[in-house]
Amino acid sequence: MGAWWLLAGLVCGCGGHPDWPAEGQVDAAWVEEALAWRVRANVRNCPDVAEAVDALTLAWIAQSADVVVRVDQADWPVLTGRTEWVKPLVQILALDALESHPERPLRATQRLRRQVRLTHPLYPEDRRDFREALRATRRAQKKATEAAS
Repeated sequence: MGAWWLLAGLVCGCGGHPDWPAEGQVDAAWVEEALAWRVRANVRNCPDVAEAVDALTLAWIAQSADVVVRVDQADWPVLTGRTEWVKPLVQILALDALESHPERPLRATQRLRRQVRLTHPLYPEDRRDFREALRATRRAQKKATEAAS
């Protein structure tokens, strides 16, 4: 019976989630592990686990002096009319900061699309919004590169 539950956990996407922090005290290492899991995990069948991980990681990010994430919606075309996608974007940007990666809007938008797809089905209008946002992000990067030259 144990193997069945392990297989079910892996299929639903919740397998591999980080161990819960001792006494509810999260630290940077746990947050980094949890965010890495959250970005890649299919959590449609375990929303309670995802919500708990989201709550702990977002609370830590909000209180952290080391990881500062600022999201100006004007800089992120994908967020136009989609305030529910701010939370996963903050998590993606925080993970990049914890891993010392520079901010790359195109990569972050692609990761956001993947995370949203693994959280709930993407409807045709969602797909269209992501395509348009990726195009707008590419145009903005091209303009910034041309202005810097």
